[in-house]
Amino acid sequence: MSRKLPRVTQVARPTPCWSWWLIIGVSFLIAWLSALADSAAQEFEVLPEPQTVITTRESIVFNRLTNTFDASIGVTNMSRDALTGPLVLIVHKANIVLFPPPFPPVEVTVANPSGFDGSGDPYVYLNVVGSLAPGDKVIGVVKFNDPGLHKFTFFPVSVARVPALVPGPLAITSGHCMCTIGRAGGGCVQYQASASGTASGPVGTNVFVHFFVNNVPVPFETRVPSNPFCPFWPDVAHQGFFCQRSSSDPDTTVWSQQSSPFSVSDLSPGFQPVVTVVALTAGQITAGETQSAPLYCPASVPLQ
Repeated sequence: MSRKLPRVTQVARPTPCWSWWLIIGVSFLIAWLSALADSAAQEFEVLPEPQTVITTRESIVFNRLTNTFDASIGVTNMSRDALTGPLVLIVHKANIVLFPPPFPPVEVTVANPSGFDGSGDPYVYLNVVGSLAPGDKVIGVVKFNDPGLHKFTFFPVSVARVPALVPGPLAITSGHCMCTIGRAGGGCVQYQASASGTASGPVGTNVFVHFFVNNVPVPFETRVPSNPFCPFWPDVAHQGFFCQRSSSDPDTTVWSQQSSPFSVSDLSPGFQPVVTVVALTAGQITAGETQSAPLYCPASVPLQ
């Protein structure tokens, strides 16, 4: 006669209170991350191509100073309305393709990113002051790190509109005007001015520096690579120089710049040129501070 085994019934244990709080906390975290992603996507308004903009590859050259490949990319406004910025060029990492594919695999990266979008793709600010009129073109420069000197492509790129930046404080801390070519009997024929200062603000803030003599811009020849951060480039439209703060800059950038050598027409005895250095910041549409300071040059001919 077989013995009947007792039936064992498993009793469900009540879920601990802390686990419910864990589930609620995870749900809130997922919702918060989703909202954060949505807000990041809303901040980047990608402009359709070719309806609104057209991007073109202008040139790509190897920069021996920075050991980067510098690509000039043109952005043309194809719409009937002016495009107010700030505008950025987005380089999609998935579109950076090396050929033939190297082994072992290597990566070509953007060397001068102003920041990264919600997908982690780097972007670079376009130097648009005010707005881009219909039919006008602006050139953006994207620097690429390519240690193996491989052939690569990175098109297509995207153009997007992002929120305006508000620049931080600006200051001119020092400056002087010196004589570069003197007269045989004394005095000066040719001059050169220089100035330095500090600037701050979010990534993408532009810093402009201009030199004037009697309200006439001092002509420039080329950029002066004297700044480890925020290197200056010629500002053709305003006869001066500008630099753009990048993600590698410290919170407060110390800048320095000098004019090209110049001479003045009035060389009467005792004439002393006065150079006015003007520095200003612009945060892509949003204006910042403007500072100016007089720089007194040596006299053209010494008084008798």
